[in-house]
Amino acid sequence: MSAVRFFSLVLLWLGIVYALAIAASLLYRPFADLRGIDTAQSEKSLFATETKYLMFSLGRLNYPGPRVIVLGASNAGTGLRPAMLASRLGMPVYNLSVGGSNAHEIGEVTDLALANIPANSWKQTIFVDGIWYGQFESDRRRWPDGQTDIDIEAARYHLYLLDGPAGHIEPRLPPLAMDLAALAMRPFLIGLKLYYSLDPVITDVRTWVLQLLGNKVRVLGESDTLVLTPAERKLAIDDLISRMGELGQWDRGGFDGLVAMAHDISAHGARLIILDLPLPDWHKRAIGYDAEYQRRMAALKMQLCAIPNVGVETLDGFSDDDFFDYVHPRPRVKEQWAQKTADLVAHGHGCVR
Repeated sequence: MSAVRFFSLVLLWLGIVYALAIAASLLYRPFADLRGIDTAQSEKSLFATETKYLMFSLGRLNYPGPRVIVLGASNAGTGLRPAMLASRLGMPVYNLSVGGSNAHEIGEVTDLALANIPANSWKQTIFVDGIWYGQFESDRRRWPDGQTDIDIEAARYHLYLLDGPAGHIEPRLPPLAMDLAALAMRPFLIGLKLYYSLDPVITDVRTWVLQLLGNKVRVLGESDTLVLTPAERKLAIDDLISRMGELGQWDRGGFDGLVAMAHDISAHGARLIILDLPLPDWHKRAIGYDAEYQRRMAALKMQLCAIPNVGVETLDGFSDDDFFDYVHPRPRVKEQWAQKTADLVAHGHGCVR
């Protein structure tokens, strides 16, 4: 057998094995809904994490026509559900929220979205940025090594250019090629998915052992009935204080970043609704962060409202019982969030032109 024929057979068998591995990955974790992007569904996908799911799904934005894109952190991801909004707004809705994001990372997600939306559809695009004071954590505290989660994911597979011609993260491949790259990566992602799948199992076993030993352990999560104990509230507040630092230490970076993002969206001809998301009153009373954030946003509102196609709205009218923790809405409240948000997108008057 000639060397050429031998290596051809080897390549053929490797191709067959690889194709079978892709088929196995599809059986293990089928494709998510290819018509949409919803980072809250990342755990059900093969991509396991929100950032990995997002980076491999952005090509789905490459079609002509109107759309709404939700930006933000975990409260926007939890509370602003695409299907609920789409049924009220009459157009596709994509939720690109990433838990723990600050203004810098949300700006990066915006850049990536605009890079994947056809230029002739920018004017038909509405961005809804669900914000709260936690998004204005300074970069030096949130990203001490200088790289956001988006930066790390963009560099991991060399599919994105971290510093493109405009200074933004940009895909190296066209959307169709990116979809093929995502398909080709599936066999390599199975192991990572299995690794991440161990986390909830380990947590459940640990909780069971602690309860068996007589410890009172509660697993917190989405619930219509869960009420935080005083100790759990204190832990949440202490965590926020460790994240945000003292009020006097807040810098302008995040607020300046929000203005820059608004200018960028406006320059593309798209529309931006900056949506101030609600918090439970006990949270706002416990620390002065929200009051400081509201003071700064009030001063910034005139500047934001002067930007074409930019509006600033408030999602209000919710009580402490409408939240299952310190920031996330209960499942039964999500329809109300959707209705109020849809009304503000369609008929909002937060900025007087």
